[in-house]
Amino acid sequence: MAQNCTGMVVTSVQQRMDAMTSLIRSFGIRCYTCNPLIVRGAVVGTFSFGSSQRDNFNEAELELLKLVVQQVTIATERRIQNDHIRELERLAAIGRFSATLAHEINNPLESLSTILYLLRDQVISEDATELLQQAEEQVQRLAETSHRTLDLFRGNKQTPGKVHLSQLARDLAADIRLPHHARLDSRIQDGLYVTATPGELRQVLFNLLINAAQFSPAGKPVVLDVRRAGNKAEVRIKDEGPGITAEARAQLFQPFYTTRSEGGTGVGLWVSREMIERAGGTLTFESNPAERPGAEFIATLPLLN
Repeated sequence: MAQNCTGMVVTSVQQRMDAMTSLIRSFGIRCYTCNPLIVRGAVVGTFSFGSSQRDNFNEAELELLKLVVQQVTIATERRIQNDHIRELERLAAIGRFSATLAHEINNPLESLSTILYLLRDQVISEDATELLQQAEEQVQRLAETSHRTLDLFRGNKQTPGKVHLSQLARDLAADIRLPHHARLDSRIQDGLYVTATPGELRQVLFNLLINAAQFSPAGKPVVLDVRRAGNKAEVRIKDEGPGITAEARAQLFQPFYTTRSEGGTGVGLWVSREMIERAGGTLTFESNPAERPGAEFIATLPLLN
């Protein structure tokens, strides 16, 4: 019935010997009817009625049962629509919050950039000059992230272009400062190009590396592996932390869900997956704490020839 999307009526069940009715016969059912619950063209369930008192239903009873199925279908469709509306409202609230946050940090960022610029004349050692330059670069990247967030909220999406993924990953590996206990091991294949927004792609890799470092035990490496996998570029970021529990796996990419006891906002993975999917790729993970420690996040993007 579910395969054919049509209802069925089975009479004189106890006189039948076929495998299809063996289960309902075991319950003492004598007549049986079942109808699909079809919402938006898909079967979401079935609704069944049976009688242990007689061998068939009359026409009026069958019509009544069909009406019940129709009402259940309508109620199910409304519930799905309401869930969808609530999800849209939640995402809209997240968008407004992100845009407000990005707007509020713009002025402090501009002030900080000005202060760093003025400090150039006060720095006299080479080490301090290098640190100042790194600080200016990080402030610039933060400003770019803020502007991208505002552009997305306003509907002004950046046009993806050709990105040298191998070089981007190498630059990030050289620049990133992981927490003091974590060390980065990178294995980057040369000559990999993809279509993406450079700032967004860098932000994704940065988020994943920082997450891995947060869960990595002292002395254990965080591995950045960038390679060709068929006609795709594959970025794997692996840690040797506690891994991801079965309870967390289903919610990991949900907005505001975090497994960190303190300091986590719960938006990094959600935003990262959105950015990768906008570039035509996927972001998944592998983790089985019962078999081996750690978690591995895998971002794939179509390769450019």
